Amino acid sequence: RYDRQIATLTAELVSLRSELSDLRSTVRLDLSELRTSTGEAQCRLAAFGAAVDLSNSHAHQTVKEALATHSAEAQSALAAVRATLDGLSGQTDSEEARIRREQALGADVLAVR
Repeated sequence: RYDRQIATLTAELVSLRSELSDLRSTVRLDLSELRTSTGEAQCRLAAFGAAVDLSNSHAHQTVKEALATHSAEAQSALAAVRATLDGLSGQTDSEEARIRREQALGADVLAVR
């Protein structure tokens, strides 16, 4: 009777050892797959980070170029406005000089009379 129980328990122990071995193999495979997946995810994340950096760099360069273009256009427009103001100032000075000459001439005419 004890021999049967020992045989049954021994068979169960062998079965449990086999299951344990299978579980260990499964866990090793799962860990290996997890490491692989983690490595792939890290690679994808690094690639995404690089793409974002490149995109930000490109956007920064585009904004910088646009600002430079608008700045040049604004400086050109400002120079044109200054030139116009300088021209108007010159005309005003000439006009004032003409009015003074006419006033002086009028004063001379009145003095002669």
